[in-house]
Amino acid sequence: MWRKKYYLLVGLLSVVLVIRLFIAFQSSTFAYGGYAMLRQVTYILTYFFPLYQDPLSYGGRQLVFSPLFPYILALFGSIFPIWWVAKVVPNVLAVVTSLFVFLILRRLTRHEGVALFSAFVTGLFPLFLTATVSTLSPHTLALPFLLACIYCYFLVCDNVAHLPVLLVLIAVFPFVHLSALFLIGGLFFYWIISIVQGLAPRKIEREVILFDTIYTLWLLFLLYKKAFLVHGLALIWQNIPSAVLNAYFEPISVISSFASIGILPIIFGTYIVYKYTFTKGEWEWYVIIGFVLFFFMLLSFKLLEPIVGSLYLGIFLFILSGKYFCLALDYIEKTKLADYKRVSVMLFCMLFVISLFAFPKENNHPSQELVDALGWLGEYSQPQETVLGTVEEGDIITAVAVRKNVWDSQFLLIPAIEQRANDITQLFQTASEITAVTLLSKYGVNYILFSPNAQKQYSLSELVYTTDENCFTKIYEKNDVRIYKVLCTVKAL
Repeated sequence: MWRKKYYLLVGLLSVVLVIRLFIAFQSSTFAYGGYAMLRQVTYILTYFFPLYQDPLSYGGRQLVFSPLFPYILALFGSIFPIWWVAKVVPNVLAVVTSLFVFLILRRLTRHEGVALFSAFVTGLFPLFLTATVSTLSPHTLALPFLLACIYCYFLVCDNVAHLPVLLVLIAVFPFVHLSALFLIGGLFFYWIISIVQGLAPRKIEREVILFDTIYTLWLLFLLYKKAFLVHGLALIWQNIPSAVLNAYFEPISVISSFASIGILPIIFGTYIVYKYTFTKGEWEWYVIIGFVLFFFMLLSFKLLEPIVGSLYLGIFLFILSGKYFCLALDYIEKTKLADYKRVSVMLFCMLFVISLFAFPKENNHPSQELVDALGWLGEYSQPQETVLGTVEEGDIITAVAVRKNVWDSQFLLIPAIEQRANDITQLFQTASEITAVTLLSKYGVNYILFSPNAQKQYSLSELVYTTDENCFTKIYEKNDVRIYKVLCTVKAL
């Protein structure tokens, strides 16, 4: 019997992987932010160390980040072509996330079928696909790490012999991403809930939570010390300029939440939170509820990007939905539908799956035309020259054209970022040639990338000042992707 269940689990996870890879290979490009990760992987393959002193980003700057994810990609990149690695490995890690959802639910519900179905749909819900297919986001690794820590936390509470495994996971987590803080936050909320419910954490739980808190905060301070000293508590918002911050933290509507996570997971998960608020249940469920409330709090107070917060929140809502499935199955057993249990379960599962894919997914990838244009620019221009583009395009400029950018999505440690963001907005929107040339000279810009993304973002179809052929010449145009060469400069007094 166990072999049959094992083969079924492998089969379902294989289907998830195949679907994700099919979607990934529909495009030859990656998400905008993924190109920064590609540069890191390429640099590690060449020099064996991460790129902490970047000569191209912002014309030259220092980077701070957790290096484990690019090292893992580089490890596989040393064996296989990097493009294939960047497409396949993140999706394998996403399947590992589904595996831990299965393991957690199998433990909490003691129902293999519910755990299998929940693991399957978790790997394919809309936001998870959008945020992890071809994005090269470190959250692709942070998610299974977080779930692995939670699962081992459950095991340690049963048998302290599993403690070394949990300690290793906690020790490594800060090297994955700042998301290691999520484990502290979720367990802290669980601690509060359990005390309110009269389920005080046991000694081993208190010791694990205390160790995780002290160790993670200490190590992250060492890794991000300079950023913390420069930005202080504002590090939470990653030094993002206000104009970009407003775009990142757009209010989350009910409809968009339903579209990105799914209607039924939100309803089912919310019901379980409500149910366990007023009735005492198994302590493990309060751990999951603690993480749900923690991410809901982060989203409510705009302490986390909506797409990231909704991603983590969605995963835990799917886990809570597994409990709802069990309650629904128990209810069916007590009604006349018990005679049609298989049909009822099949219809219920079909309805659940349909609710996930009733909405289109956001496309956050650059066009192949844009990538081709930057590849051409890399051959046409000189290595020391600088290219102006939108904030999203900054990472592609450095990765594909291998030229300096004016800005990109990595804002930490950048001085006067508000002024820079305002200047760039003015560069795209001004009609004054004098203003444009002055600002272009300020940042040493040699080329202007004017793409459909810039046209949409700044609500314009032309850069008015580029009509002066004495100062600007169009050197590339294809499918609305235009590149202008700057011929005029203003010397600083």
